[in-house]
Amino acid sequence: MFKSLWIEGEWVTFESKERFLGAVFHLKKVTACISPKDVLQSSELMVLHKASGGCSRYAKGYSVSEIQSTLHITKPAVSQILNNLEKKGLVVRSIDPADRRKIMVTVTKSGMSELKEAMRCQGEILDQ
Repeated sequence: MFKSLWIEGEWVTFESKERFLGAVFHLKKVTACISPKDVLQSSELMVLHKASGGCSRYAKGYSVSEIQSTLHITKPAVSQILNNLEKKGLVVRSIDPADRRKIMVTVTKSGMSELKEAMRCQGEILDQ
């Protein structure tokens, strides 16, 4: 019986394969807990997180084009996701007073609450 396999140009031991499969299983559990109340899809959670300021220094949210370029998704996809989030009352779009060409996305209190709950749920799974 083999103790390692040649996969995509490198030797992979069964031990690392088991760790990899464990990580994939763990990731599936995290993905399943994107929104505890089934309010958000994964793409909506990513956009909501970015619009909230995410891990950056910007506290006032982002423009639609900044969200699009940072998350590397198309403008039509961002617009569709923002439409869904707006219908759910999780974000509000407004014109930037400093540059009227920009549309800023602001997360509502309800949106922040939903985001915190999703992040808490994912954190619990990652801590297991």
